[in-house]
Amino acid sequence: MTFEDIKLYDILRLDLHLPDNRAMEAMMAMDDFFSQKAANAHRDLPTRAEVATKAELENTKNELKADISAINLKMATKTELESTKNELKVDISAINLRLDDITERMVTKAELNEKLERMTETMATKAEVNARFDRMTETMATMATKAEVNARFDHMTETMATKVELNQVNLSLTEAIYKVETRLTRTVFSASLAQLLVIMISIFTILKYTGVIK
Repeated sequence: MTFEDIKLYDILRLDLHLPDNRAMEAMMAMDDFFSQKAANAHRDLPTRAEVATKAELENTKNELKADISAINLKMATKTELESTKNELKVDISAINLRLDDITERMVTKAELNEKLERMTETMATKAEVNARFDRMTETMATMATKAEVNARFDHMTETMATKVELNQVNLSLTEAIYKVETRLTRTVFSASLAQLLVIMISIFTILKYTGVIK
C-alpha cells in the first residue's frame, strides 16, 4: 500500500466516517479505476512503429502536392468556362429555333376541328350505309345460289361431248376432208390434163395454119 493509498484510506475513514471495511473497499475500487484509466491511456498512445518519420511526412507532403497539381490541371480555367458557356448558348438558340419551327408547323385546335368537320361531312351517315347495305342484300338475293350454280354446271356437263366422242367426230371430219381433198385432186388433175390437151391442139392448129406442119 502506497502513501497515497494510506492518505486516501484515512480521508474515507476519518473525514467521511466510513467503517474500516467500507473505507478499504472504496479505496481499492478507486485504485482499480485510476489504474485501469492509466492503462487505457497508455494503450491508446501510438507506438514507435506507428509514429511517422520526417521522411515519411515529406513524402506524403510531396504526394499531396502532386495530387493538387493534377486536380488543378483537370479544373477548367475561366476562359474555358466562358467558351463552354458560349457554346451552350449557341446550342440553346438552335434548339429554340427548331422548337419555333415545330410550333409553326403544328395544327391549332381550330384547324383540327375544321378538318374533323370536313371529314364528318364527307363520311356517309348511318342511314346511307344502311341503304347501301340493303341494295347489296337485294343484289345478292337476285344472284344464283350455290345449288343453282351446281345444277347449271351439271346440265352443261351433261350436254358437253366426252373426249371419246370428240375423237370420233375429229376422225370423221378427217376422213371427210381426206375424201374431199382426193376428189379435188382428181378434179384438178383432170382439168389440168384437159387444159394441156386444149393447149396442144391449139398449138398444133396454129402450126398447121402457118404452114409449119403440112
